[in-house]
Amino acid sequence: MSDENLQIFAEEAEDLLAVAEQALLHLDDLDNPAETEDGVGDLFRTFHTIKGAAGLFGLDPIVNFTHIVESVLGNIREGTLAMDQNLVSLFLLSRDHLENLVGAALAGVEQLDDDLEKVDSDLVGKLNDYLGKSAAQEQESNGPATSSEADPDAPEGVASTNWHVSLRYGPNALQNGMDPASFIGYLN
Repeated sequence: MSDENLQIFAEEAEDLLAVAEQALLHLDDLDNPAETEDGVGDLFRTFHTIKGAAGLFGLDPIVNFTHIVESVLGNIREGTLAMDQNLVSLFLLSRDHLENLVGAALAGVEQLDDDLEKVDSDLVGKLNDYLGKSAAQEQESNGPATSSEADPDAPEGVASTNWHVSLRYGPNALQNGMDPASFIGYLN
């Protein structure tokens, strides 16, 4: 990633992490449903935006972690999971961990150190508990789909549940250090 892109990512992540902190303050008063809904929405958008930016640059530890947080937040937004103080605390820890992941990425760390990996693993386990997934199921669900996993509920006449994705990069796609292959990885 070029220095210019790294700086843009750093500034955007810093701004978004501040938004996440404010959103978490809105979640302190769970007796106010409107504020809770706004806080969850802001927090979801924050994690989603950082995930997207990190995905463009192939920052997989950030993408993988924020995907799980985003899934839990999505369940809250859909009403299948109720917000409580334990979740607020977990999101606060997740926001702080994301800040550490961003810091590591900006420092050029490609492999998480043992301490960061342990925190990541612990938080992912706690988040997966809310999703009803074990760590093994999460790893399995991140693996490639096989042809034997066809959707039995697919509409008639659909011979395949596969998608066709076409990417067309502009002439300057490689100029600023963007990795076009990261788009393919992000689709995973």
